Amino acid sequence: MTPADGRLPQPDRRRRPAPLRRGAAEPQDAGESPAPPVSSGSLTAEHVVRLQRTAGNSAVTAALHGGERARDPLQVQRLEPAQVQRSVLSDRLAGVWRDQGRDAFFRELALVRNSDPDVSAFIERTLTGADLRRARVVLGTDRPLTDSQRNALHTLLVSRLSSAETLYAAACQQVHERIQAERAAATELAVALITIGITYVVPGLGGAITRMVTNIPASAAAGTQAVALGILPRAGAIASTLGEAGKRAAPPVVRAALAASPRDLLNAMIQGFAVAKDSIVSDVATKIQDRQALPDEDLWVAVANWDPVERTIAGYATQITGFYDRWREQVDTIGPLQHGRRSTLERDRPFTYQTGVVWTRHATGEYLTLARVTDGRMSFLRFVDADLREMALARAQTSQPRGVQTLPWDPRSISGLPTDPPATAARRN
Repeated sequence: MTPADGRLPQPDRRRRPAPLRRGAAEPQDAGESPAPPVSSGSLTAEHVVRLQRTAGNSAVTAALHGGERARDPLQVQRLEPAQVQRSVLSDRLAGVWRDQGRDAFFRELALVRNSDPDVSAFIERTLTGADLRRARVVLGTDRPLTDSQRNALHTLLVSRLSSAETLYAAACQQVHERIQAERAAATELAVALITIGITYVVPGLGGAITRMVTNIPASAAAGTQAVALGILPRAGAIASTLGEAGKRAAPPVVRAALAASPRDLLNAMIQGFAVAKDSIVSDVATKIQDRQALPDEDLWVAVANWDPVERTIAGYATQITGFYDRWREQVDTIGPLQHGRRSTLERDRPFTYQTGVVWTRHATGEYLTLARVTDGRMSFLRFVDADLREMALARAQTSQPRGVQTLPWDPRSISGLPTDPPATAARRN
C-alpha cells in the first residue's frame, strides 16, 4: 500500500540500542525503580544491595542458591563491607572475635546452623590463614558419619582401649609402692583411681582429633572434625559419660580382689580397670548405630581421647599419683578424736585434737572445708576438692559422731579462713 503523498516508505536508519552487557546497570526512570532482575550467574553488588533493601537477606540467600552457581565458593563476589547489609548474627560473631578471642569465636561459630551472606563476608575480610580455612570448614555442609565410618571408629576405640589397659597396668606397677592405704579405705581409693584412669581428658586432645582424620576409611567430612574441635570444652563430660559403664562394673571386682588379697591394692586396680574397659567396649557396641545415644561428635572425641600418643604410661602415673596425694591430704587425714601431751622442761600438759570436715557458709554457697580442732579451737587446713567430696563425707560419717556441722564464714569460728573459696572447692548441692 502506498502512502497518501505517494512516496515509498523508507527503512528506519536509526541505530538500535546495544544489548546490555552482563552485570551492567539498567536504565532507570526518575525515582526508585524495582530491584534489577537476577538471572543465573548475574548477581552483582548492585543486585545484593537492592535485594537487601527491598526484601532482606533471605531474598539474597535465595538468589545466591538459585540456578547456576557462581564460581566463588562463598557465592558472593567479595563485596566491600559497605555493600553488604550487616546481620545480627555477623555482628554477634564479630563481637566474640573482637572481645573474647579465637577459641570463643570458633565455639560460637560451631553452633551456627543457618548462616547468611554477611557472616561469610565478615569471615573472608577478617580471618586469615588457618583461621580462615577452619571457619570455611565450619560453615560448610557438615555431612554425618556413615555407618561404615562409625564402625571404623568403634574398631579403633576397641583397639585403643586394649592398649590403654596395658599402659594403665604398667603405670600402676611404677607407682604402687607409693600407694599405701588402710583396709577400710582400699576399696573406695582403688575405684577412684580406676575412674581417674577411665575418664581423665588427655592434654593433647585437640591434636588427637586432628590426626584422626587420616585414621579411618573414607575419612569423615572436615566439618565433623571442626564441630568436634568446637566441643572440646565438653570433652570432660563426654569422657565421663562414656566411662559410666566402666565405673559401675569396677567396684564389685575391686571388692572381690581385696577380699582375696587385702594388701594387694595394685592387683585390685589392674583387675578393676580390665573389667571397666570391657564394660565400656560392650556399652559402645550397643550404641554404635544409635546416633541419638552416641552422637557423631561424641564418638569422635571419645576415640581421640584414648589416642595412645597422648594417653601414655607417664600420663597415667601422673594422674594416679596426683589423685592419691590429694586423697591423702583431704580424705585420709580425717579421723577420730586423738589425745596427746605437750611436754617441756617446765610442764607436761595433755591436749586433744581431731581433723574433720565442716560446711562453711559463704555468700556464694556452702563449701566443704577441712579443719583441725585442738583443745576446742578450730583452724582452717584446706578446702576439699569437688571430686573428693563424697569420699570425704563418707569418711567423716565414721569419725565425727555429731556429723558434719555447718558454720558461718567467720574467722572467729575458723581461724585462718580465706576470704573466698577456690573454683575447685566442693559445694553443697
